[in-house]
Amino acid sequence: MTIAIRKGIIYFLLGIGFGSLSFIATLWLNGAEDQTVLQITNVVWISGLIGLFSMIFELERPSFVFRLLLHFCLVYSSVVLMNGLNHYGWHLLSLTLLANVILTYLLIWGVVYFILTRRLEKINRKLAEKRREQS
Repeated sequence: MTIAIRKGIIYFLLGIGFGSLSFIATLWLNGAEDQTVLQITNVVWISGLIGLFSMIFELERPSFVFRLLLHFCLVYSSVVLMNGLNHYGWHLLSLTLLANVILTYLLIWGVVYFILTRRLEKINRKLAEKRREQS
C-alpha cells in the first residue's frame, strides 16, 4: 500500500473518530435520544471526509492561514450538508450553528495541538538522548 493511500486512510479514520465524538457530545448536550442508522452513517462518512480535508495541512503552500480558512469552510459546509441529509433542518444555517462549529473546531484543534506538542517533545527528547550518546 502506498504511503499516500495509507495516510489518507489514517486521516479518514481520525476524522471518523473526532466526528463521532463530536456527534455524541452534541446529541448528549441537546438531549437527543433517537438516531437512525442512516443518520449515523451520514455522520461517519462526512466525518471521514472532513478527516481527508485535513490533509490540506500536509501541504507547504499556500499559507497556513489560507489552508486553515479553507479547511474551516470545508468543515462548515460539510456540517451544513450533514444537517440537511439528516433532516436536522437547513434552518440551522444560522449564527448558532456557526458558533457551535467554531467552538467544536477550536476544541478539536486544541486536542490536536496537545497531541502534536507531546509527540514533538518525545521526538526532541529522543534526539537529545541520541546526541548525548554520540558525544
